Amino acid sequence: MNKLQILFGPSAQWISVISWISIFLALIGAFSPLFFIGYTAFLTDNSATNINQLQEIFGDPRFFHAVVNSSFLAIIISVMLTSISAFSALIFRWCDLTGSRLVYGLSIVPLLIPDYVYGVVGRVICDPSIGLLSGWLPKDLLINRFSSLSVIAVISFLKWIPAMVAVADSSIFFMGQDELYQARMDYKSFFKAARFVYIPQMKEVLLVIASLGFLIGFRQHELAYELNSGGGGFVAETWSYWNYEVMFGFAKLSHAALESILILIILTIPIQIARKQAQRLSI
Repeated sequence: MNKLQILFGPSAQWISVISWISIFLALIGAFSPLFFIGYTAFLTDNSATNINQLQEIFGDPRFFHAVVNSSFLAIIISVMLTSISAFSALIFRWCDLTGSRLVYGLSIVPLLIPDYVYGVVGRVICDPSIGLLSGWLPKDLLINRFSSLSVIAVISFLKWIPAMVAVADSSIFFMGQDELYQARMDYKSFFKAARFVYIPQMKEVLLVIASLGFLIGFRQHELAYELNSGGGGFVAETWSYWNYEVMFGFAKLSHAALESILILIILTIPIQIARKQAQRLSI
């Protein structure tokens, strides 16, 4: 007898059936965008799978630049989040702040704010014409490709770093007070404890943070567009916005669908790394 039968008696069978139907419908809803993309890319009359259309997709310089821009953001944000979260977690350990509920609670507040709000706020502060810091910033800050992408990376980093610090820090705290005290006694020096205990303890979590950072950087859309609208001549356009334009601006659904499949294949690597490491952490 399972818990449902204990709680609801004969009604448990219907509750179980409704639950499984709900799960099935939820899975259909979750996978329906992927089915639609595959159908549009390969099975419609306007399919983008012939050679000429493939050449049109990959020969477009905006597509190439958008992929490079998003890859740049993905790598930079991944490196920044991983290194700074690890360093900050060690500082927390040095200051004996590990496990602070207040710190952990405040860390998720930035994640509740939509990306476009960060983009608008960044524009208000950094816009060389009307921004609060306009007198100190170069006039091409949000037009130049490298500077535009750098500003996007910094603002994205500021949004996500509190939560990532909490994740890295909690991985150390997960050792338990007894183990932390023992490490302090065994190694005497904080730097030795960091090298032989704290950093190895964070290793798997840091892989998750690096993978998530890559996905966060590559998926930039609203924040990037609100901040710089693609830069001068779309030189800082992200792939997400380019794909949006192909789908709704140029009305080439098959092209956009095929591009999405190819990018999804690329992003499968960090997704799988994050998934496997998360599974190992939950064991």
